[in-house]
Amino acid sequence: MTHNPHTKQPRQNVIFDAVNQYVRETSVSLETFCQAAVEHYEGNIYPRDIAFSKHEDVNQRIKGNCKRIKRWMELDAHARFPVEMEESVVAALPDKYRLPLLSKLAARYGLIATPMPNVQANHAADFARLLEKVGTTVQAMSPILADGKVCANDLPHVDAAQDELTELLAAAYGWLEQLQDLKKIRAVQNVS
Repeated sequence: MTHNPHTKQPRQNVIFDAVNQYVRETSVSLETFCQAAVEHYEGNIYPRDIAFSKHEDVNQRIKGNCKRIKRWMELDAHARFPVEMEESVVAALPDKYRLPLLSKLAARYGLIATPMPNVQANHAADFARLLEKVGTTVQAMSPILADGKVCANDLPHVDAAQDELTELLAAAYGWLEQLQDLKKIRAVQNVS
């Protein structure tokens, strides 16, 4: 069987690539990350309960839970990644890693991931994030546009540029939704 370079990675690989990147780029240990994922999971109600370690010794409990999650990460054929755990693993990532991951996961369905509008939003900070995304998108696109044409020589830069453009679209779409909601309020006020 030949490998098709256009074949999508399994969903759990995309998730665990983000986890590995987070652990590699920060001082957070895999054990600390795994414990955060377990705590998120245990703080929610799911139809199927995953039996995580209940060991009395906290260190042993954390090591046992991490060992279980590592087996899922290593794609152990005998330890399938439970779909109920995906949300908790993704939620345990900080925004810097979670938001690009959510964009990749949504893109698999042809969708754009955009954060839900926050009633108590800090609009200045949200707008600053949008402008930051504009800047990082320009940086990602610069090598592609440097010679004035888009061609096969630009392929090494396409994935990064596509990721940045997707995140920019998500941030812009979030603002578009907020503005549309404002227009609905104006329409209601005009009617009354």
